[in-house]
Amino acid sequence: MKITVSVTIGAPATEIWRAYTKIEPLRSIEYSFGERTAQLEFVQAPQGVAVRVTFDAEQTHSIGQQRDGWQAILNNFKKHVEVQGA
Repeated sequence: MKITVSVTIGAPATEIWRAYTKIEPLRSIEYSFGERTAQLEFVQAPQGVAVRVTFDAEQTHSIGQQRDGWQAILNNFKKHVEVQGA
């Protein structure tokens, strides 16, 4: 499956091919993209659902840059979900 992600709204988007390897509804999603893997975990929290991403780091960008990029994507996803639920 091909998805398009953007770190900030209005910024150039990146297309990524993913293969979903494990889906546990309402709990977790695991997928591979290229030689890397990632896992999304959905955890019930006092103020809603917390989403945690664990990913294989790549060598081009620092761990901090990668963490910040994933966090920006999650922040945009949160905004999208909140607007859809309003």
